[in-house]
Amino acid sequence: MATASVRRLVPNLPYRLLIWDFTVLTAIIRISAIILALAWRRPLIGFVAFLLAAILFLRFLLGNHPSGAFGMLLLFSGPMAAIAMAFWANWKWHEQIQAR
Repeated sequence: MATASVRRLVPNLPYRLLIWDFTVLTAIIRISAIILALAWRRPLIGFVAFLLAAILFLRFLLGNHPSGAFGMLLLFSGPMAAIAMAFWANWKWHEQIQAR
């Protein structure tokens, strides 16, 4: 699927670059899956990972697009920060949640 989407974006891409793009895309997916698998049992890992991702996206967006960054902030960094806060709340109040 990733190969087909890269192929549509750049139709005459050499296969060497196509394989490289596919490898990079799938590496990002694998790393995200590993982080989420670890965060499933340890919410602090999810909090740190998503907070760092939100900060990195925020830095990237505000560094490159200062005029129209607010919409991109709401689209990318906002949900990541909200997910980080959900992981934090789960970590912070885990005992109270489980006691109910």
